[in-house]
Amino acid sequence: YWGEVVLAYVALRTGHQATAEELVSFARQHLAEYKYPERVLFLPVLPKGITGKVQRSALKELPRGSRAGI
Repeated sequence: YWGEVVLAYVALRTGHQATAEELVSFARQHLAEYKYPERVLFLPVLPKGITGKVQRSALKELPRGSRAGI
């Protein structure tokens, strides 16, 4: 939709490191322009349901202040 911004929610595995700039740069090299994220939000873990799928509705319910990325 017009005016919406792609936001990436990232939970890094133990022992791995990455910056928001590195992830956006990687996405720009491998994705179409409208698909790469403009902001990255790091979380300790992604909310998952009993089936193991990421609960996107739970991500949307995060407070706006905590969704601020780069």
